[in-house]
Amino acid sequence: MNHTKMAPFTTQKLLMFADILACIRHIFRCHPNMKNSFRECGGFKLVIDTIKSIERTGNPDVDELSFNYMLELLETFGIALRNTKANQEYMESLRYSSLTAALNESTFAFEASHLVHIRFLLCTRRFINKSTFIS
Repeated sequence: MNHTKMAPFTTQKLLMFADILACIRHIFRCHPNMKNSFRECGGFKLVIDTIKSIERTGNPDVDELSFNYMLELLETFGIALRNTKANQEYMESLRYSSLTAALNESTFAFEASHLVHIRFLLCTRRFINKSTFIS
């Protein structure tokens, strides 16, 4: 999938995006059937492409917000997988390699790549074999 780098995120945009993700996660908790819509509408691919687009700005405050936004994206991703067999099968069919590649492409890859396994353990409440993350 081709992607282009977006203009650097501003503090205002990052805070707005974080609020939107919080709303999406709330919807998933209140209406679990919406998790399938997330997959059907390309939500997983959008999260992966967004992770690829997040870059360091050199501004410590914005970089911290950007990293936290990436973690919120991963949390949303994980919640969409939790107790949703079709979504889990969809991601397993990709062997999670597209997510791993996005994290490795990110300028925050060093910090994010070691957190992804923990995030999935917390969000899916099931063990994901290390080999799942190998392309």
